[in-house]
Amino acid sequence: MWKLDFTSSSSSVTDYTTDYSIQSDRINRRSYKILSQATVTESDPLVYKNVVTAMKQCEASTPALNTKTMAGWLEQIFSGTDPSSVIGVVGKMGGFAFLGSPLNAFFLTSWIFPLPVKPTEKTLKAFLKEQPDNQTGFYDDIVKFYEDVSPQSFTKTSPLSINDVVKRATFANLSSYFKEFDLEGDDEIQTSKDLIDKMNQFFNSYKEENRLEFLKSLTALQIQQKYDNIMKVKFNDLGCFSFVQSFFSFTIGSYLINKDPELKNAELTTVTEIQKSLVEAYKETIQESSWLHASSKDRILEKIGNMTFYMHPPSWIHNETELERRNFAGNLTDSKSFVDVFMRLKKDQTLKMIHPERMGSSTRNPERLSPHMPLAAVYSNQFNTINMALNTFRPPFYDGDWLRSVQYGSIGSIMAHEMTHAFDKSGLIMNSKGEREEGWLDAEDLKRMNDTQQCLVNQYNRYDLFGYKINGEKTLNENIADNGGLQIAYYALLKYLENGNRGDRLSIGSGVQLSQEQLFFLSFAQMRCSRLTSDYQSLEKRVTGNIYSPEQYRIIGAIHNNQHFASVFRCSPTTTRPVSSCSIW
Repeated sequence: MWKLDFTSSSSSVTDYTTDYSIQSDRINRRSYKILSQATVTESDPLVYKNVVTAMKQCEASTPALNTKTMAGWLEQIFSGTDPSSVIGVVGKMGGFAFLGSPLNAFFLTSWIFPLPVKPTEKTLKAFLKEQPDNQTGFYDDIVKFYEDVSPQSFTKTSPLSINDVVKRATFANLSSYFKEFDLEGDDEIQTSKDLIDKMNQFFNSYKEENRLEFLKSLTALQIQQKYDNIMKVKFNDLGCFSFVQSFFSFTIGSYLINKDPELKNAELTTVTEIQKSLVEAYKETIQESSWLHASSKDRILEKIGNMTFYMHPPSWIHNETELERRNFAGNLTDSKSFVDVFMRLKKDQTLKMIHPERMGSSTRNPERLSPHMPLAAVYSNQFNTINMALNTFRPPFYDGDWLRSVQYGSIGSIMAHEMTHAFDKSGLIMNSKGEREEGWLDAEDLKRMNDTQQCLVNQYNRYDLFGYKINGEKTLNENIADNGGLQIAYYALLKYLENGNRGDRLSIGSGVQLSQEQLFFLSFAQMRCSRLTSDYQSLEKRVTGNIYSPEQYRIIGAIHNNQHFASVFRCSPTTTRPVSSCSIW
């Protein structure tokens, strides 16, 4: 891989890769190195001490979970001799059986009891191999449990009060379980009566003492699966960082801003100027449209005008109280083991999902991205917002010293990409307030947009990589954003150049010089540069099952549909942009 030095009229070629996964890995490793070497003093905030404690407990944990290890953990966490005590443990761990979700939960699709993943026969046999003789007989029962008692089998749900659930569920006393989540009495959850009845039928078929042992086995298996998932990534030496990050995202962001000069000194004046110019370019594109009806133009312009960008760290990023509200509120420094750390973190995280007001959030209050997240830019249909983490403003996406044409081709097209998600297949049914509204655009205009979507589906369905076809329907939203993002970013660049900012052509050696417009497209393509070979692991899934087209087709597909590319590089129009091209706007 190579890159051009885009900072002057002369350039050098250096070895560099812009592969997304490699860049993300580098950024994560930099953050991990800073965090793993962290030391805290008595005067440091408790939130920082908790992060360091969680990291060190994870790194000190056993590299693999076996029966002996699991038995030790179960001894730590199980108390009492009745099935209800096991249910209580499940609650302390944040839950992982399945009954339903609270009506006021931040994520209505998440269950108080997250869905258990059916283990493979190999995993089950390995787990039960060294179990006491009186437990090995549970193998068939556990398989039957996953087959018969599955939330996917019970699609009909309805609100049910905690009192009613406790009364209906006879297989164990669930009162203490729900108290772990501060739910009781008339609080309601969305659940399935049929599922509760099935659980009663299944568990009550056991004698009470055997039911306890079965619940312990089932619980232990679920715990093992959770920890196995952590340990699988641990051996790439970023597993513990990923684990801690999932619970302390903003706290880590706060810590790294203080410790990492590249984050602390991020200068976003130019980025803000580019963002504002993109908004104006988008508005002008809509206003100048020859086919949109006036009513549609007004609604689209309203949505663009109401769009909010979050690029700077939130103002509360160094406020300890706010960090506790959004991350973990408690003290981990006295924890005795990794399982103890995990139980506390999972419980706190689940409570905040069920009671979003505890982290200062609600379904109408957008969550921010932590500044340390790698290469993150996200559009939210619900809030009509664009969140960008500080790490996005590094090469290969941005450098403050690059020529403006290069910045528009990279970070500019990324921001315009996220803006265009407001008008992809999902965005077209959401108005400017983030509310679902059918028919908020003129019917004729909506039909034309749907025709363009089908055009893109057909176009990307024709692309293949190593014999695997891209799924044009699955990749549609991202393809819309890629095409619209390139179009809007280029238009914004043209407006910038019209204001006396054209500058000189850039020499790249051997007598080759590039115009500002050519540099824009080169920057757009180089930003997506990546390695994907025929021996790539899970190649078929990457090509056919991903919401993103392979990087080379994210470039080729968008350029194919861009009306300016051929003229900028003096290509034959029929070569780069045949009649079958698809135009977003």
